[in-house]
Amino acid sequence: MKNSCSLIFLLLISSVQAEEPRALAEPLTLDACYRLALGRSESVGLSEEDIRRGEAQYAQLRSGVLPSVGLRATDKIQDMSGVPSGANDSVSRRDRPEVALYGRQAIFSGFREFAAMRGQKAEIAARSEAVGRAKILLYEDVAGLFFTVADRDREMESLQYLIRLSQERIAELKKRVAIGRSRESEILSTESQNANLESRLEVARGFREASLAVLNTFMGVQATAIRDDRPEAAAPAPLENYLQKMAQRPEVREAEARQESRRQYIRSARGGYSPTLDVGGNYYLKRVGATEPVDWDILFTLDAPFYNGGKTRSLVDLAKSEERSAALQVSQARREAEGEIRERHRNLLSLLSQVDKLKRSADLAERNYMAQRNDYRLGLVNNLDVLAALNTWQEAQLSLDTARLAAKNVALRLELATGNTPEGNP
Repeated sequence: MKNSCSLIFLLLISSVQAEEPRALAEPLTLDACYRLALGRSESVGLSEEDIRRGEAQYAQLRSGVLPSVGLRATDKIQDMSGVPSGANDSVSRRDRPEVALYGRQAIFSGFREFAAMRGQKAEIAARSEAVGRAKILLYEDVAGLFFTVADRDREMESLQYLIRLSQERIAELKKRVAIGRSRESEILSTESQNANLESRLEVARGFREASLAVLNTFMGVQATAIRDDRPEAAAPAPLENYLQKMAQRPEVREAEARQESRRQYIRSARGGYSPTLDVGGNYYLKRVGATEPVDWDILFTLDAPFYNGGKTRSLVDLAKSEERSAALQVSQARREAEGEIRERHRNLLSLLSQVDKLKRSADLAERNYMAQRNDYRLGLVNNLDVLAALNTWQEAQLSLDTARLAAKNVALRLELATGNTPEGNP
């Protein structure tokens, strides 16, 4: 019993370990993160399955215009108790076996099948664009998490650098206290400042780990580091250049393809007003009775509907309504795409302006800190002035790092907003 329990326990442990995401030691770039997330994305997978269903539906429609050929065998057994003797052989036979090769072909049906096939092709194209849209949305989600982690990495680097400066400041103050040139309280205030920096470092580390955990959930791996290889954001092209590419966006092309699909469905529905002409034939391999000498036959069927209770009219009206809805969706997709491009273009310009100003602010704050430190050694300022200068430099540098990464993210999102697929990114 003990051995059985041990075996079950080991099996459970091994199954849990097998489900653990694999650990990655090397840093991942944004594109590497996206490729890993793409392999696990349910939304992209569902969109691709929609395409496969559409292709299967197209095959069903195509079968309606192709001939059907087959073999049919029947054996009719009838009651002979009431049949007088000497009756015709076609009546007096108890069983009537028949074997025939048959074929059927629709000759004309108002071209409804061809219109339906064109409509289904357009629907497949729309679903293909939906896959592209799902990939772009996934890339944006991954990029948002990636740049959040990168922002925390830069924040931690800046804080660690400031902590080193603070510790150097403490060491210098201790030497000055030892020779009576500084007060003990100055050491305490600087140590308090250092403790605050260390606390902020831990907060940043916690946020980084949380963001990285969410990113790992997208990717299905246990990555420990990322590598930001994206170039710094540059000034965007004029807004008109991006608006001209708006028609390339997957959701716009999806809406346009779906509208074309609905137009074709109107034509298919109108085919219900047209007569239909079919032909069917049989080649008999076995017959008995009076029809035995007949080897083949052909049947032409013309069906010209006069009235069917308004069914065809309702189908046409329904198709027209769906086409009008599709046209509204095209208008909505274009309007939302234009608004998104304008917003991201404006945001990028604003962020780049912020970066330029923050660069100057951080540079001046650093120079001010160095000057305050030198003035302190000359006895021109007190320690609080030095700490205030350090805090100002720290905040300016952190704001600059955050603005730079935000500009990178918005620049990427602006490119995606013009319909550039993730596979086309460098």
